[in-house]
Amino acid sequence: MKQIIGMPAALAGLINVVASMALTGLPVQAQEYPTKPVRLLVAFPPGGVSDVVARSVSDKLSIQFQGKSVVVENRPGFNQLVALEQTARAAPDGHTAIIASNGITQLPYLVKTLPFDVVRDFAPVTMLTAAPFALAVPTTLPVKSIGEFVVYAKANPGKINFGMAGVPDMLAGEFFRNVAGFQALTIRYTGGAQALLALVAGDTHYSTLPIGTLKPQVEAGKLRILAVTSLKRYPGLPNTPSIAESGYAGFDVGFWYSLFLPAATPKAVIDKLGSTTNLVLKMPDVVKRITDYDMLAIGGTPDELAKVVTQELEQWARVVKVAGIKPE
Repeated sequence: MKQIIGMPAALAGLINVVASMALTGLPVQAQEYPTKPVRLLVAFPPGGVSDVVARSVSDKLSIQFQGKSVVVENRPGFNQLVALEQTARAAPDGHTAIIASNGITQLPYLVKTLPFDVVRDFAPVTMLTAAPFALAVPTTLPVKSIGEFVVYAKANPGKINFGMAGVPDMLAGEFFRNVAGFQALTIRYTGGAQALLALVAGDTHYSTLPIGTLKPQVEAGKLRILAVTSLKRYPGLPNTPSIAESGYAGFDVGFWYSLFLPAATPKAVIDKLGSTTNLVLKMPDVVKRITDYDMLAIGGTPDELAKVVTQELEQWARVVKVAGIKPE
């Protein structure tokens, strides 16, 4: 059994912790916010998990903001760069926000020249959801476990394709490939829905995607989940082992979606958007929709999310080094 460097669980202490921040007594600027529709940018195409998260909260936020619409705008682009740059350059008045994955903490190690600084140009608001990935293969592939998959991959060098949809799942899949010691060609897709279709079609041989993205095709008998990427088994898939218990001790890679604003946004506005979003994340129908996609509704304060970002910037630096991934 190999012992590897895994990513420590930066989310510890945040799960099931939702900040309770009163709206009374806020400065006039925050009480009046929003004064116009809020653009909620999503860095991925429609149909993926991030889109589900965005639309789960946007309608409720519109109601909480007394009719000021929160409009979801899909802005897909290479590894979230398009939407992140638009947000970083937007007016810092709280009317342009972004739902970003934890790929935001990985980009500095994958892109040689970023058009923004992850810490300097963004104001953390609140974490929305978190979950592990699952490693899945087409059912046409003659493997039923991580061990069998690695044996198959090593016996077929140059013939294995890995389908990725974003930075977090790419790092999970590439990290696994590196520590397991097999060759694979990485194929990039613009979103989870596209990567899923390629996997079902057999154009790719494995992907590490959100469980909620994979489940319909698993239930249809077209895909097989071999393991989850969390350190321990995921409660929603109690009979599915983790990669860590499948021979790669310490393997622990997951993903989250969080809400960010431009860095110069007034604190009172950040706090109002954060506290209102936390109220929405407690609503039973929102919680149900999120858990139906095998994610956990999280919530929390801006300071808590800022701490997670700092921790993960440090942790992903180690993971990228172990995985042998070079910036492009």
